[in-house]
Amino acid sequence: MSLTNGIFNAIFNYHSRGFRVLYEDVYKLKRAEQSNKSFEGTLRSTLSRMKRKGLLKNVGGKWSMTSDGLELLNGRNSDIKRYFPAPRHRGRSVKRSLIVIFDIPEKIRRYRDWLRPELENFGFKRIQDSVWFGPPLPKEFLEFLDEYKLMRYIRFFKATEDDLI
Repeated sequence: MSLTNGIFNAIFNYHSRGFRVLYEDVYKLKRAEQSNKSFEGTLRSTLSRMKRKGLLKNVGGKWSMTSDGLELLNGRNSDIKRYFPAPRHRGRSVKRSLIVIFDIPEKIRRYRDWLRPELENFGFKRIQDSVWFGPPLPKEFLEFLDEYKLMRYIRFFKATEDDLI
């Protein structure tokens, strides 16, 4: 995932983020590529560049997406259906009983980048980048995955919170 995409995804999922929280979110995805010090400078430069281009704004130390940034983000994956425009399960208790594991190839990474926020919006919690734990998925969502031939890269397992060690 590019740094720009990582920033977009982190801000899109939470609407606004302070630099430290944003750094932690994005750094998890990029830590294997750069050292801490150089990454912090790179992140600051990228945020500044995105702000200059009108894609992000910083109000009171919180970074958020502008309408131009949201338009660009939506245009990148315009042929991929978004099931929820914003997180719906934040702050609510969700009965989790499904583990989703996926290994989507690099050549179709945009589906992998699309899937993570979709799972989060369904109430899933990330265990690892490609391992998620959450509630049962709607039939329509599974049909969409099948229609786009993504099911061959995804495995589903039933479990409860008590089953996790």
